Amino acid sequence: MAGKVNRHTTTSHERTEDMLIVQVAHEEMTDSVLGAEPSPQQAKVIDKYCDEKGIPIAPKSIKDMLKRVEHKIWDDAIEEEDGGLDRMEIFEHDVSRSELEKRGLGHIAPTPMKYILETKLNPDGTFKKAKCRKVLQGIKGRFMIKGVHFSVVFAATPPTFVQKMLQCLVLAEKMRRFAFDVCQAYLHAKRDESEWIPTRYPEGPPRDKHRDPKTGEERFAILKGNLYGD
Repeated sequence: MAGKVNRHTTTSHERTEDMLIVQVAHEEMTDSVLGAEPSPQQAKVIDKYCDEKGIPIAPKSIKDMLKRVEHKIWDDAIEEEDGGLDRMEIFEHDVSRSELEKRGLGHIAPTPMKYILETKLNPDGTFKKAKCRKVLQGIKGRFMIKGVHFSVVFAATPPTFVQKMLQCLVLAEKMRRFAFDVCQAYLHAKRDESEWIPTRYPEGPPRDKHRDPKTGEERFAILKGNLYGD
């Protein structure tokens, strides 16, 4: 389903053009990226939101994304990212400020989060999918201190000497190597409860979605696992 364009002022020509563009379905746009011949209306979207090779240009922010008439591929990427985080129980959601106080977290300024959107390409340079990462933005002047905010540093990849040993085994045994991607590999870890921190949802609709439905009060998420940027 196509999205809406948020404009402060529009001319009759712009409104007519938007009405034409908004008719372009997500499936049509995807087909054009994969090589199908675009329709004239579809081409307008491609010219504006894709590069010269037809690769979608990632929005710089949620605000930028919502200005586009077609942003379903980015909506889907955000939903996939949030779904993965929730399946791994990275967050405890919708915690009020008073609840943070009760749990001894009221003195910690909630760390803001944001979505980083990007396009992922196949090895031949063609479009593969839209990708999203939810990251901690951090707070100016506040640094993560080992023993206070975290206890262990690790990388979810084999060190160089292990990779060299594996290559030796491959050559000795006449095997073939292949690569695979571990989805959200960095997030497969839990924090000690003493390292939990409050976070703010990304600004815009994601933050508004988590407000108290009765009072409109902003609610927060407690980070209980790893997240990019920490």
